[in-house]
Amino acid sequence: SRSSRTNDKSDWYVWADAKADGSPPNNWQSVFGMGAWQWDARRGQYYLHNFLVEQPDLNLHNPIVQNAILDVTQFWLDRGVDGFRIDALNFAMHDRALRDNPVETEFKRPPTRPFDFQRHEMNMSQPELLPFIERIGNVIQNAGAGKFTVAEVGGPRPLSEMKSFTKGNKRLSSAYAFDYLYAEQISADLVRKTQNEWLGTSGEGWPSWAFENHDAPRAVTRWKGSNPPKQYSKLLALLMAALRGNGFIYYGEELGLEQGEIDFDDLKDPEAISNWPETLGRDGARTPMPWDGETNRYAGFSDAKPWLPLQDNHAAASVALQSKDPNSVLNFTKQVIALRNGCEVLRQGEVQFPSEGELLILDRVYVGQTRRCVFNLGETDLTYDGQTDIEMSVGLVSSVIGAGSGFISKVS
Repeated sequence: SRSSRTNDKSDWYVWADAKADGSPPNNWQSVFGMGAWQWDARRGQYYLHNFLVEQPDLNLHNPIVQNAILDVTQFWLDRGVDGFRIDALNFAMHDRALRDNPVETEFKRPPTRPFDFQRHEMNMSQPELLPFIERIGNVIQNAGAGKFTVAEVGGPRPLSEMKSFTKGNKRLSSAYAFDYLYAEQISADLVRKTQNEWLGTSGEGWPSWAFENHDAPRAVTRWKGSNPPKQYSKLLALLMAALRGNGFIYYGEELGLEQGEIDFDDLKDPEAISNWPETLGRDGARTPMPWDGETNRYAGFSDAKPWLPLQDNHAAASVALQSKDPNSVLNFTKQVIALRNGCEVLRQGEVQFPSEGELLILDRVYVGQTRRCVFNLGETDLTYDGQTDIEMSVGLVSSVIGAGSGFISKVS
């Protein structure tokens, strides 16, 4: 594509002429702290990269490029994959006229990147994306039953786009946003808000939830406060099982891993490097999996120096050690998954909130049966005056729900 302006792939990426003074075509900024346009001397134009310079954006307005993407999709479906996670889907198309983004005037937190100073109305979330999503959905559905697609959706309007991308039966299976991933603290109000946005209205689609992933610090580190980390990790596993929608478990979350500490010289994440010390989250959540905890075999597969430093405090949380401990976070998480898989109420039931306040009481209701799920997400004990016929619990359960504790009751 870069070799000339007339070759058969010249329009496979987003190319644009410089302004008269040689500056980029517009004011768009990359997510990773730089301008979103990179000059290419061979072609004598700029190309668009919403993320790294090494990640030029495909021009999905070009139907030939769309066909190529669908061919790749079919290639993997033919080999038996079960589905796809589609990264940053709402960045897939741009404003054809390359108009400037408007200035952002309302900030939830102080900006740390040039990207934060704009409302991204022109370099993402374009209406032409929906027909292409339906083309993806058609290829997936033609591959047979049981295939699953989930979109990652960020930006200022994640909820409306999640519902749009999953609406009806011609688009994607599910979508998730950053409701919890970027939350500095989890609370009963946050859970009620996110659950009440997905109440199961006709054609709504189906949500997915993640407390951790490769773009955010470990949840137990962010949220535990003064609570014991192992107990709080169990609480979060139980809470995920109680939510309506699919739950994603990020590697190490089932072990209760806390955030790793990475020195600047060891960082690999380009965002963390360019925004040091304000953006620290991603490498600390990407450290090697502690499989066996032994010296030189800690990552479980190699004696070589790993991509990121091994974390000494993760050795005691290794899979090998936790597998032998019936009270470990790992074995508790397995029990939680079994509880969810064996309970149609938790998998399919609607969500009701019988009360407000700091104590999170969440009822899942399905064909006349109810599971009551009660969680104290904070750092102080809370009183609970209600049913305590327990199926699975974390911590002590009585008329007082201890800090960082919770339970799911039997079917009533």
